Amino acid sequence: LVHILSCHTWEITTIEGLGNQRDGYHPLQSRLAMFNGTQCGYCTPGLIMNMYSLCKDSSKKLTTQEIERSLGSNICRCTGYRPILDSFKSFANDTDPQIKDLEDLDQMKCLKTSQNDCNLLDEEWCVIEKAKELQLQGSKPNRWYKAFTLQDVFKILEKEGVDSYRLVAGNTGKGKLTENFVIVLILR
Repeated sequence: LVHILSCHTWEITTIEGLGNQRDGYHPLQSRLAMFNGTQCGYCTPGLIMNMYSLCKDSSKKLTTQEIERSLGSNICRCTGYRPILDSFKSFANDTDPQIKDLEDLDQMKCLKTSQNDCNLLDEEWCVIEKAKELQLQGSKPNRWYKAFTLQDVFKILEKEGVDSYRLVAGNTGKGKLTENFVIVLILR
């Protein structure tokens, strides 16, 4: 769950922007339909956008293992999951004509730790271009800021001089955490 103010400076492509009935469907959408992977439709937009991001971010042809791992955070696991997985695996460079059965899943290993090198105290932890304006117009009485580096966080807190602040990344606690904060720092 991403707060709308977290999207400042983002370029967002929706499932409708990817392809639609009027303008034509994206190959991912068409292939999913061709493989009968649209059973209930609940997960279809999220899975397609996940696969689209994976393809867009990859400089090489994907493997079936990379595709399987990328879908782990999606909700769908209904009886339509097999054709969904098969349709996406058909884009891989190592697709086996006899795609493995789901019974083989217990033999696969999940990554327990991140494979990315990560420096927890790195001051330049975000590689996106800095926006010129860090303060965002949001709901009052809160003052919203977007922090791009760890130094930005400290500068904002020093400037505001308040002890009442919330750090927001996914904003999943919004429904449970009802306390109002003067300063809200967006970290994504």
